[in-house]
Amino acid sequence: MRIPPWMKLANNQPLVIQDRVVLPISFLHEANASQRVAAGRLFTINEVGSSVEFRRRRHLAGSIKLGNLTILAPPPIPTRSFLALVYGANGIRMEQAPVGGMELGMPPELFRAALGAALVAATELVSRRHISQEYQSRTERLQLLRGRPQWTKDMARPPDGSMTCHYELKTTNALLNRLLVTGLSVARPMQPPGPIRRRANRQEFAWRGLAEPLPVPTREHFENVRVRLTRQTEHYRPALALAEAVLLGTRTVGDSPGRETDLPLFNMAVLFERFVQRLLSALAERTGLVVRMQHTRSDALVDGMGDVYRRVRPDAVVFANESPIAVLDAKFKARYTSGGVSVPMASRVTLDDAYQLFFYAERLRRLSHSGCPIPAFIIAPMLDDPALLPPAPRRTVVWHEGEGSDTTGLRILPIPLVATLEVLLLGGSFADAAEQCGELSDVMTNLSRNYTSD
Repeated sequence: MRIPPWMKLANNQPLVIQDRVVLPISFLHEANASQRVAAGRLFTINEVGSSVEFRRRRHLAGSIKLGNLTILAPPPIPTRSFLALVYGANGIRMEQAPVGGMELGMPPELFRAALGAALVAATELVSRRHISQEYQSRTERLQLLRGRPQWTKDMARPPDGSMTCHYELKTTNALLNRLLVTGLSVARPMQPPGPIRRRANRQEFAWRGLAEPLPVPTREHFENVRVRLTRQTEHYRPALALAEAVLLGTRTVGDSPGRETDLPLFNMAVLFERFVQRLLSALAERTGLVVRMQHTRSDALVDGMGDVYRRVRPDAVVFANESPIAVLDAKFKARYTSGGVSVPMASRVTLDDAYQLFFYAERLRRLSHSGCPIPAFIIAPMLDDPALLPPAPRRTVVWHEGEGSDTTGLRILPIPLVATLEVLLLGGSFADAAEQCGELSDVMTNLSRNYTSD
């Protein structure tokens, strides 16, 4: 899509980019350094003469600003489904998911507003339970003695009769509450007029009475409070996850805990990976297998000095009695589940992904001293028409070394993402949602049956 130089874009009208757009280079020149860095994370930017091409990175969704222009890269699924994906990836219960007003036809650029609506509902649930409090140290001049008087601060009694005292004050102005009210202050203006906007107004007013918003929330703030959640504050976790998503998006590759962003970027690959892990946990519980997530081995690749060269970390390894029996990797690459019977080259597994899975499977086989190859699976979302799904033999790749020496192989398992998420939105459990993933469910069942028969 090309925007001619003479075309004026209204400041309050965001530009939605599904694939690519060509803008006058003046838009890039009007942006400051931090805005150009954020744009480089969300888009591949190529300058050509007096124009600049923005091509979105397929695994990211979010928004950035260039000067006064807001550019949006919407997620490749409906807003309802995206909201459910964020809920599911963060382990938020769906029974009271605020889907009212989030119709299937909602424009994709409102996905951040949908998260804001979810945050409003989550803070309503938190406010009905224990409110986090903490002791904070105060040092100030008081008319009445409190805590420990700082005699050396005054040396003599001041004329007004006050005395410097150091004391501990129990307050609700804790970091945990401040993060929630900061998220509400951003989420409230995004809500359309109506019931959800009035609920947002009430929640922000109530929470501002408990805590002050943070001027600049960062990843480090969320990391600090997340590790300090206790039995009394565990119910904050869903609201905290949504506040982080509204303010900062999901973490992308290369983010450090304290990195700041002006507008959120959502890594669809990370969200999908977390969602798949929860589906696998539900299937493992049903089949009696054990699934270990992010099975990191730091000693897999070492250099000549014996130091760690690269860490090996498949998304999930299926175990039976401490023996690995399968390796699975989630890839947010919908092209792997499209292409029809012919499977064009653009829809085939890349060599990097194939080598990665073959390496995982073969290494696990050697570590377990197994004489049988360990099957490997790529779990990919199915976003297109199911009729375009290649048949199973076309989605199976075998490491063929020679006549009669077929060993390690991998297979692509499709997940009908929108249908699976809809089950959660309707109040179903992850076990119910997993029933939508027929091939994945069959694979886990067969692995359990084969292990039992052995």
